[in-house]
Amino acid sequence: MYLDTKGKVTTGIGFLIDSITAAQALPWVVQATGHSASPSEIAQEWRRVKAMQSKKHLNGLNAVWRNSSRLRISQATVDRQLDKMTPQYWDGVKQTLPELDTFPADAGLAVLDEAWQNGKAFLELKDSKGVYVWAGTRAALLSRNFGSAASHVPGSGDRADFRKRLLNNAAIVERNGMDPDTLWDTKVPTPQPPEGFDMAAAKDVYKRAKTDQSVKAALDTFVAIDDKTPSRGVSVCVGENPGVHVGMVLTFNSATPVDVALWPVLSDVGPDDTKDRHNRHHGWHQFQAGNNLELSAEYRGKIPAPTAKGRNNRLRFRIRATAPITIVNSEVSGWEMP
Repeated sequence: MYLDTKGKVTTGIGFLIDSITAAQALPWVVQATGHSASPSEIAQEWRRVKAMQSKKHLNGLNAVWRNSSRLRISQATVDRQLDKMTPQYWDGVKQTLPELDTFPADAGLAVLDEAWQNGKAFLELKDSKGVYVWAGTRAALLSRNFGSAASHVPGSGDRADFRKRLLNNAAIVERNGMDPDTLWDTKVPTPQPPEGFDMAAAKDVYKRAKTDQSVKAALDTFVAIDDKTPSRGVSVCVGENPGVHVGMVLTFNSATPVDVALWPVLSDVGPDDTKDRHNRHHGWHQFQAGNNLELSAEYRGKIPAPTAKGRNNRLRFRIRATAPITIVNSEVSGWEMP
């Protein structure tokens, strides 16, 4: 159990259990023994967490909750709750947005995430004067103006950025008549030219390196994809390009359990290219200690025009780890338009 930002007791991936009765409806397990928790143990844990109001600014993944927790629910329970509650939230939002089923997938996910945090009827909330609390968002979504909806996303931080990105993606999809069922998320929606891509002219991208490359803990490193520059790596694609699809597969060794993130980066060519450190938080994966561990990432989209005179944009891959690892092999493949 943990507290959400409003001080309400929550569990799993945002399941509100802000009453003892709601908490007791779930099958809790005593962490120390593995036995099923009794109603009184669940009530005691709920009261303990509810009293921790000074910690409500911490998200549910914070170690404060994990390290103090006495009871846990299983991943199977989380999955069942998700399957049960998602349709309820979706149908709740549809009471306000009858066209929700036809929204681009990115917009649907953004709205659903907002509903998880603020309630399935959040678009109908009114203040003491009878004014919609979410008036700007409500109007924008009802008119399918997803760019405007993105500008009305409240707050800051990773979750707000996540919603803004999804809604801006949806605006691109809607404006260009793209497939609404494709979820772009961290990828940039790339409209296909009316005449389509001439795949016969597409250029294959394939680079491979077998070379030890040390990655220090908590330090971004470009992944080497040739044998000449293992410390910095080289560009996969360079210059403005209407469409590329490139993937990287990484093989590495780790002497300890480690979290590793691999993500694509579009950055300027020049001495200050490291200023452009794009979001990596979606690229994290957990690994046990071992050899020949594998991690992959891809970029599907366009390479935009140069952002500074005399510099091109280029696509590369970055890696970060929570403990030292050694890359033993890296492969890049895909295609780019000429």
